Amino acid sequence: MKHKSQTDIIHRAGLAVDNSLSSAEIQAAVAAYGYPAEKLIEARAQVEATQAAVNAQSFAKGKRIDATQDFHQALAAAREAYRKLAKTARVVCDKPTLSALGLTGREPRTTGGFLKAASTLFENAADAPVLAQYGYDAAALAAGRAAVVALQAAGQRSDAARGAALAATAQQREALKSLRVWLARYVAIAKVALRENPQRLEGLGVLVRSGKTAAQRAAIRARRKPK
Repeated sequence: MKHKSQTDIIHRAGLAVDNSLSSAEIQAAVAAYGYPAEKLIEARAQVEATQAAVNAQSFAKGKRIDATQDFHQALAAAREAYRKLAKTARVVCDKPTLSALGLTGREPRTTGGFLKAASTLFENAADAPVLAQYGYDAAALAAGRAAVVALQAAGQRSDAARGAALAATAQQREALKSLRVWLARYVAIAKVALRENPQRLEGLGVLVRSGKTAAQRAAIRARRKPK
């Protein structure tokens, strides 16, 4: 419904501008009420800018979704690597070593806490030679550190994409609001300017109710008079 509303306002405004510019009669009528061709051309640029803002918001939203998915995948990979090493260390390492590895409590739930804990674990694991006997040689530890770095980068991209999406949404909202205001005002003025030729309003996307002619109204009044 929201997308339809956005498309509708842009379409209606574009229709009003284009049909006004293509009709000398409409141009002359609205020019007398403060809407010369120059202002209509400016309005066409506003319509195009609004469409661009809608497109930019849609693009930014897609980038945010992709970045969020990448972040969750990186988080899952880093947590899996952390848990495997942590479980192994808790089996083969003594308490002082576990303390040095930061494994004295539970795995942090927050992303920031986890990043700190994972960095400590993979950096200090090189100082626990016993781990190399259980599959954690230099290459394995490097892979774990790489997973942590990848998570940090994914988090930064996700934050940036979220900020860009919020900014694009605000710009889109403002552009649509401004266009709605312009269209409402222009249609109201056009109704005044074209009051002698209301059929022209249909070209602006304004529904014109068909009324009775003067002769028809006179005939109705005549029938209502008492005999």
